[in-house]
Amino acid sequence: MHITINELKRLARQNLSGQYRIAIGVFLIPSLILSVVMSIFSYAIGEPVVLSQQIITYAVNFLVVLIAEVFSAGTILVHINLARHQPVGISMIYYGFKNHPDRYIVAGLYSLLLSALASLPSIASIIYYYYLDSSVNGIVFMLIASLLSIMLILFIESNIVLIFYHLIEHPEATVLVAIRASYQHMHGSRIRFIGMILSFLPMLLLSVLSLGLGILWVSPYFSQCNALFYLDVTNQLNPASNTE
Repeated sequence: MHITINELKRLARQNLSGQYRIAIGVFLIPSLILSVVMSIFSYAIGEPVVLSQQIITYAVNFLVVLIAEVFSAGTILVHINLARHQPVGISMIYYGFKNHPDRYIVAGLYSLLLSALASLPSIASIIYYYYLDSSVNGIVFMLIASLLSIMLILFIESNIVLIFYHLIEHPEATVLVAIRASYQHMHGSRIRFIGMILSFLPMLLLSVLSLGLGILWVSPYFSQCNALFYLDVTNQLNPASNTE
């Protein structure tokens, strides 16, 4: 019997108590590193006015996204350890770079491809609105298509969310095996996972109203919930052992 989302979130808050400095650090450090890299690149290349500069800019942006995927492996490892009450450290953020980073890059590409495909209805509706029909009908079509894309993205995420967890827990596993394992473990838990995501929307709104500062609290909280969700659906979570 899986635990409820409310209980899962309670356990997440409990696990993060006294550990927020580490949790914020593993969230903030990759963001700062990648922001510095992008700032240096933007300063060096200047405004991309010619085609070659635009191509290079897109390529660098894509590379940064892939590096972020490798960093995310370290973040996930930290939160798995926190969920298991095992030792954690800031240096764990580099785990993905030291342990077959190609697997996380391939898994990240798979996720990005599916997200891009799910976004096609929204993209098509925007093009339709701006170039073919900017009337009220065009707006309604754009809203419906955007809602469809959001639903598709949530459905996709609810299937592939555990890929990185499986790769971390099983260093010998291929990406294909991890994809299959994620689909298998999420069977019967997709609605619950989507419900968990939606429960964070009010907190994300408050984060926006706080000029982004709230995300320093919300992001580790959400990451810890994801780690606990993984342990729960793989039958590794014992709520009694998480109660002090």
